[in-house]
Amino acid sequence: MSTASLSKLKVLIVDDNQNMRILLRSLLGVIGVKNIIDASDGDKGFKVFQEHAFDIVLCDIRMEPADGFSLLEKIRTDIKSRNPYIPFIFLSGHGEAIYVKKARDLGMNEFMVKPVTLDTLQQKIESALNNPRSFIKQASYVGPDRRRQERPIEGKDRRCYATSNTAAKNINAMPPLTPTPH
Repeated sequence: MSTASLSKLKVLIVDDNQNMRILLRSLLGVIGVKNIIDASDGDKGFKVFQEHAFDIVLCDIRMEPADGFSLLEKIRTDIKSRNPYIPFIFLSGHGEAIYVKKARDLGMNEFMVKPVTLDTLQQKIESALNNPRSFIKQASYVGPDRRRQERPIEGKDRRCYATSNTAAKNINAMPPLTPTPH
């Protein structure tokens, strides 16, 4: 993705640390992103999310009063969510497996451990936007398909995708999304 393409993105940053928000704004500016809005916690982030058509969300996990997990869950599952399919990247100082698994299970697209570098940030943004995965919607999960590898299925394939004449029994496969043009 070229710098010119990135310049058209509208990015939401949600982090309780003002210095981190400033750093992320600076890094995004270096790669050409100009349209950035930020919020200091999950509740404020959802309010701003509802007011603007963003292309991607960059979010911390541990914040008060509302953390990043609650924001992601609300974006993915709230019936009033403006765009439940938006690419969502967590940036956290907590890279332990428990955080990564919870983020994955709530429907994040990418995960970065702080401190972030310019190259890694750009690579994760480009990955989330240029390599969208099918979107899965079922009772226990809403988000991008968590499988990143094509492996043969052992045993019976229990996944069920919708066809033109039938409804899905377990999941609804949704087409990948592209950034909203501005």
